[in-house]
Amino acid sequence: MRSEYSDEHGHSRLADSSARHYSLALEHSPDRASNWMNLALLLVDIGEYADAVDLLLQAWDRDKENPLALNNVGIALGLANRTEEGCHALWRALQKARALPCPTLHSAIWNNLGSLYRQRKQFEEALRCYKQALAIGGEQPCIYNNLGILLLMMDAYQEAKEMFTRALELDDQYDCARSNRCRVDELVQWKRQLSETAIS
Repeated sequence: MRSEYSDEHGHSRLADSSARHYSLALEHSPDRASNWMNLALLLVDIGEYADAVDLLLQAWDRDKENPLALNNVGIALGLANRTEEGCHALWRALQKARALPCPTLHSAIWNNLGSLYRQRKQFEEALRCYKQALAIGGEQPCIYNNLGILLLMMDAYQEAKEMFTRALELDDQYDCARSNRCRVDELVQWKRQLSETAIS
């Protein structure tokens, strides 16, 4: 997350310090995939998505059996609006993750894939991915929140509200889900007023 103490360019002092630290680690051990990944994720945090993708591909090149690297590539590509490539990377990450006894990672990749399909407005594919994420990783607030956003985009307001409510039942401090649930109520009220205006 970006620090509150930022200069006029939007780069926090904490981010600059971390960048120096990760750059030194990378210079010292360039063969370690984690060093490339740490610096790349910092670039994601400050919005430098294209450079982050390049570094994440370097990480994956050094550890081709690691689905986490491909998962991060997919996320960064999605943030860079290269969603088709992002989906491809996440499908490859899923293939690698299936061989590992790590349902949490497997579920996270399905969740991320669902979000990319949602970004591409391929709603049925997104719905299938989110359901897979829940089936594999169990109930998680972030997945219910993402499902709610998807259903809201599909104009399924009541179902969307139920998803946000479930996310809050699992984590009552989940402000994003609370904000989204309020948005549903506002949209429903706005549509009702619009309908009443049209009738009158």
